[in-house]
Formats: sequence, C-alpha cells, structure tokens
Amino acid sequence: MDIKNFIVCSFAPIAAYFSPIENILKAVLLLLALNFVFGLAAGILVDRDGFNFKKAFACFIQVCIFAVIMACAFYIGDHMGDKDGALYCVSSFGCVLIYFYSVNIFRNLKLIFPKNRVFAFAHYVLSVEFITKIQYLENYLKQEKQ
Repeated sequence: MDIKNFIVCSFAPIAAYFSPIENILKAVLLLLALNFVFGLAAGILVDRDGFNFKKAFACFIQVCIFAVIMACAFYIGDHMGDKDGALYCVSSFGCVLIYFYSVNIFRNLKLIFPKNRVFAFAHYVLSVEFITKIQYLENYLKQEKQ
C-alpha cells in the first residue's frame, strides 16, 4: 500500500465522523481566511507594514486551535450521548467566532476604505448596536474595558 492510499484511508473515517460539523468549520475557516487577508491588506495599505510571519503564524495557530476546540466539543458531546447538544455547542461557538471576526473584518475594511459609508455603517452596527441584542456580550465588553 502506498503512502497516498494510507493517508486517504486513515483520514476518511475521521472526516466522515466530523461531517455533521463540516459546514460550520468551513464557514469559520473561510471567515478566518478573510480576516487574515483583510488584516494583511490593512497592514500593508494603511499602516505601511510588510508581511509579518509572526502574525501570520499566530493567525494560523488560532485557526488550528478553534478547529480543535470545535472538533473536541463535538466529540465529547457525541460520546456523552448528546449529539444534538454537541452540535448546538459547536454552532454557538461558531457564531461567536463569526461575530468577532466579522467585526474585525469590517474594521479593517473601514481602515482600507475610509470614505466608504457602507463599511463604516456595517462596522458600527456590528460593534455597537448588535452587542445590545446578545445576552452577556455587552457586560463582557464593559468588563474588558475596565
């Protein structure tokens, strides 16, 4: 058996097991990639920074950590006999990631395009108005400022 077949045969069952959270993982990974791209663009165009391997590596590590957390939450919940609860937990964590990274993406877009009112308004709504609708988020952000 060659190495390619071994790798495919090893990872296929793992991918099949985690298929219920596949779409959530794809959405979060896409958003994290967009965050990286727009953060890099803002750094280059606005801050006049070059490509920073340390920041890029930190972003890659964050992606890996978030994916592992989501996979572990699903695995633990599934093995506790509550697959629906596990999916809800992973989905909730995914929504939190989507919210915070969306705010950051729009902040970077606002920096790149300072005269674009759509990006500025979207950033305002997400970062200020939206938090009043999320239970505990407003309190958390107030605590973080102290």
